[in-house]
Amino acid sequence: MVNNQMFVKDLRLLGRKLENVVLVDNAPHSYILQLANGIPILNYMRGKEDDQLVKVESYLMSLLTV
Repeated sequence: MVNNQMFVKDLRLLGRKLENVVLVDNAPHSYILQLANGIPILNYMRGKEDDQLVKVESYLMSLLTV
């Protein structure tokens, strides 16, 4: 937690090469330490109407070959 206001996720704590890590998150500040690794997504909406991961699926799959 930073300044008792927001959570920031430090991808370095995973112990992996950052070029092999992405973070899909609805809060851009959560990946502020590694902006190049963040993929913004809309807020989660419960139910079948929430298709955000489906919408980014092809992009995520394309990262496998990069």
